[in-house]
Amino acid sequence: MSLSADAVEMGYSVLREVIHALHAWDAETRFQVTLPPGSVVEFCQIRRTSRVEREAGAEAYLMEFHSLGRQFRCPLFHFQPRTQAVSPVLENLPAREAATI
Repeated sequence: MSLSADAVEMGYSVLREVIHALHAWDAETRFQVTLPPGSVVEFCQIRRTSRVEREAGAEAYLMEFHSLGRQFRCPLFHFQPRTQAVSPVLENLPAREAATI
């Protein structure tokens, strides 16, 4: 999931919830972790890997996200079926715009 520039500028973000165990790598420690169902993820961004990374065995697209105060990565095709949108987080929106979302 990647937010459009307009959505970010307006302060609109979507939280996602893990609905099936999600295996990911901790970006700092490089250890694999399993996020259990019910974990909330935020700041999701799709990243295309480089040719060198793909030649070394990496997936073409990774999802980078935050949960539990840490940054994680996992293949996009693992992330999508194991998470779902929870609800929008509305920050800094005028009331009339927040009411239309």
